[in-house]
Amino acid sequence: YDKFLAQGELGLKIDSNHIVASFGFINIHKGVIETFNILNNLMGKYKDIHYLIVGKSNEDYNKEIERCIRDYKLKNHVTRISEFVPDDKVGIYLQSADMIVYNYLAKHVSTSAAILSGIASHRPCLCSTSPMLSFFDGEVEYFQMGNDLDFTRKADALFENESKRKYMVWKSEQYVKRHTPEKIAEKYEELYKSLVG
Repeated sequence: YDKFLAQGELGLKIDSNHIVASFGFINIHKGVIETFNILNNLMGKYKDIHYLIVGKSNEDYNKEIERCIRDYKLKNHVTRISEFVPDDKVGIYLQSADMIVYNYLAKHVSTSAAILSGIASHRPCLCSTSPMLSFFDGEVEYFQMGNDLDFTRKADALFENESKRKYMVWKSEQYVKRHTPEKIAEKYEELYKSLVG
């Protein structure tokens, strides 16, 4: 799905070939503020880089985000969608970007619904090694959690390597096909049959 068609459907206009998106409930564990530093690092090479932040935030963290945008002078390089986004619009927002970033800083073991939206959006996903995101094999590109240099290198490499991006999208499509409600139901049915003999 063409990103400019997606933007048009949402009434967005981001004239950039290097759009990075983050999605979810935006809190301190999502690493959005830390991602501004990465954008700043990449801006020397990608003058048109743009950060699309999709998701609500609490008031205190929202103020921190606004402060960072001012401090880094990123006003023209950031678009925020800070209201509630209905499920049927999430994928379209993510398809408005070239790459989706999950710079999670959480060290506890859990799962993330937001990353599954990214996987289903047909866009390459760049993820930290947070335990919340550590259950994929080739569908996403990982960088070392909290390591800005590794994050910057991996983002740069993905922008430069179209074949890698296409491969990741293909892997994501296979993942989605294996995890449809019908496929999951089949797996549970097989498990049930194996248990009852």
